[in-house]
Amino acid sequence: MTPVKLLGIDGRTIRLGPCDLVDGTPVFDIKPYIPEYDSFPDEQQGWLDEVQEWVKTEAVYQVIWQSKALIQRDWLVEKWKVDFSHRAEEILSRDPSVHRTRRIRRREDGGYEMGCGSWRLIFRVKDKLVEVMHLEPGYPLTRLMNETLAPMIVDRDAQVDYFAVWPEYVWMFCKISFCTRGVCITRGCAGAQTTRFSAMFHSELVEGKMIKSKGVR
Repeated sequence: MTPVKLLGIDGRTIRLGPCDLVDGTPVFDIKPYIPEYDSFPDEQQGWLDEVQEWVKTEAVYQVIWQSKALIQRDWLVEKWKVDFSHRAEEILSRDPSVHRTRRIRRREDGGYEMGCGSWRLIFRVKDKLVEVMHLEPGYPLTRLMNETLAPMIVDRDAQVDYFAVWPEYVWMFCKISFCTRGVCITRGCAGAQTTRFSAMFHSELVEGKMIKSKGVR
């Protein structure tokens, strides 16, 4: 049930103010708004109250960007009009700890990553200092080059271009991606319990296209 402002009635047509409806949304019933029954001013908002309190807290961490992170941030803004840095700083300056809804998790190398839309921000924490090390695409190159999945990926072209500008991340990123899916292709990755690799391949970006090397056994 959604309360909306009634702007007018023209015959069998009603005109409404802003509402969370789209064309084709079925309307099952229309009732008048009665404050005595439909208003609950003393009720709490659950987790929304917690979010609002968290937003009011002052920043306790200092956020700095390392040189590579700065270059990548400016490249995203200037070439692709993608800018999540201000929101990221707002979150990290308050609490950079692991958190599901803030999309912060620990990496195997001891650092942290935070999901920022379709991108990842890699950082580390020391005392009250948060250092942003670099930025990464949120998808592995294999998925970005998949003709079926590619149209559904936000910032897909920018992410492919990222691998062309910083090709040193192609192989590293594939290793991390495979590990998170329970497949290990190098010793030292989490869960590496076997020495037999079957039908594995690595991907490289050559002139904007993905090529596959022979699998190793």
